[in-house]
Amino acid sequence: MKGIRLARLFAFALLLAAAAACGRFQDIKVNSCRLASAELRGFSAVDAVLDVEIDNPTMAFTISDINGAVIYAQKDTALILAGGPVDVSRKSVKTYQVPCTATLGPSMDLMKLINAVSSGDFSDYDMDVVLTVQLKNGISREIKLDGLNLNELMENTQGL
Repeated sequence: MKGIRLARLFAFALLLAAAAACGRFQDIKVNSCRLASAELRGFSAVDAVLDVEIDNPTMAFTISDINGAVIYAQKDTALILAGGPVDVSRKSVKTYQVPCTATLGPSMDLMKLINAVSSGDFSDYDMDVVLTVQLKNGISREIKLDGLNLNELMENTQGL
């Protein structure tokens, strides 16, 4: 259950990035996101691969250099996120494997994370994401999404 929630969060961040990078490409959708594999790296990090199905009716693009942080109470870094790259084919509905890593931040320990995920209450958590979206013609843009409330993100991804 914890992995599924993190997978949904990551998939939603990818969708937001694609939509923000390509304002006219509002028809891009993330149809599903599943945790394909996860491997603990000690007690402070998880390496994972997500199977993300993306419906892209527009041109091809690449999402790379995905970096983010989950912030607790607007001051402490709880999780540090990294992922990508993802090459999205044009005019396709396809499942992509997205490698990602979540590392515990300095203010978070494993028990706090387990308690937060178990309770499902993320009202004190926000997420900041920075990534690069590059079209196949070479044009690229860095996208910054700051202050995304985790509770709202999780509510908006219930359909995934």
